[in-house]
Amino acid sequence: MELKNEIPKYIVIKQDILEKIASGVYACGDSIPNQLELSQKYNVSRVTVREAVNELKARGILISIKGKGTFVADKIDSYYGTNRLGGLSQNKSGEKGELHSKVLSIEVVAAGRGIAQSLKIREGESLIKIHRLRYLDEVCIASEESYLQYQYVNAIDFWNADLEHGSLYSLLRDQADIEFKCAEEEIHPVLANDLLAGYFDIEYLTPILYVKRVTITDDGIPLEYCDNYERGDAAGIRIRTISI
Repeated sequence: MELKNEIPKYIVIKQDILEKIASGVYACGDSIPNQLELSQKYNVSRVTVREAVNELKARGILISIKGKGTFVADKIDSYYGTNRLGGLSQNKSGEKGELHSKVLSIEVVAAGRGIAQSLKIREGESLIKIHRLRYLDEVCIASEESYLQYQYVNAIDFWNADLEHGSLYSLLRDQADIEFKCAEEEIHPVLANDLLAGYFDIEYLTPILYVKRVTITDDGIPLEYCDNYERGDAAGIRIRTISI
């Protein structure tokens, strides 16, 4: 990774680690690379790496266990970063209650014109479509339809993966070595139709939140398109700004 000369190197490293936590590349409890690996990755000294890691430890984001390594803290009570790239699994990590999902469908579909334009592919190309309802305890808080470019994820057995309790982004990272760099989102208030009102157990035409997201990999590939509908009383964007 090429570091910008005008920014102190330890700050660049610290911010990159934060973004990887925000995007789900490093989930709570995951280990991060050791200092030697990080120094080689960023082409800096181990002293510089140690400075970045120590600042994140001081903020309670990372913890070190003697003889085992450095890990993302098990409980991070808010979302770190400037977007919602981590999805609900990261955004709701500090909420009381259990976050889980119900998979409604997983299928291979052809890209329609709008999704094809968003993903910069040809209309009709194959996509994996995953439709999940997201729950906090027994309350359905979101309906999420993810479309993934088939050519990059066709080796993953989504049908037998634990998408009811696990993170989709962690699955992509672990089984396809996919890491996300950023997400582009459009967020609008909308009124719940009959289907969404039924999912959320709310009145027809109740205001809810619609989020259209395109998620982009480290290689610059727009890999995921997502239509996400969230209950207005359970959704919201919480951002913690960390001074660097």
